[in-house]
Amino acid sequence: MYNHEQDERFLMVMSGLAEACGIDATPMKIKVYAKALEDLPIADIEKAAWMLINTRTTASFPKVAEIREAIHGKSSDKALLAALTIEQATSKGPYTSIVFDDPYIHATIAALGGWEHICEISEDPEEWKFFKRDIERTYAAMSQRSLSSLHIPLRLSGFFERTNSTEQFKNRRE
Repeated sequence: MYNHEQDERFLMVMSGLAEACGIDATPMKIKVYAKALEDLPIADIEKAAWMLINTRTTASFPKVAEIREAIHGKSSDKALLAALTIEQATSKGPYTSIVFDDPYIHATIAALGGWEHICEISEDPEEWKFFKRDIERTYAAMSQRSLSSLHIPLRLSGFFERTNSTEQFKNRRE
């Protein structure tokens, strides 16, 4: 977490945004934005601010969500890409464990019933068409949360790994 409230660079960014919008950056506004953006490094916030100054057509002060979107991209685009990534990975089947580069994909799959369940649904094209929307909505919601607030499995266990682990545990107990 970053303490932007005391960061001179952050104060300059907020003042610059306010100036570009023709409004004042009140101490309360700066305090609220500092808290809301505390999980982001100042370099990312600066880059996003310059992009917004150069591309926005409205004169209002950008919302926190707009700054985040300028840094991370639109959540709907990322959600669609995540759903396609998951869809492609299901071709490996429910027996194989899998690891994605994006931890929000892991959180999404866990929230929707796990890897084996997702693979099972992917086998029915008609059901998958509707379930893909659930993936997109869930991913979009997950990606708005900080990673530290989510329980994210590092690896999505397939059937073989899950059953072998269970068997090994049983054998050790006997």
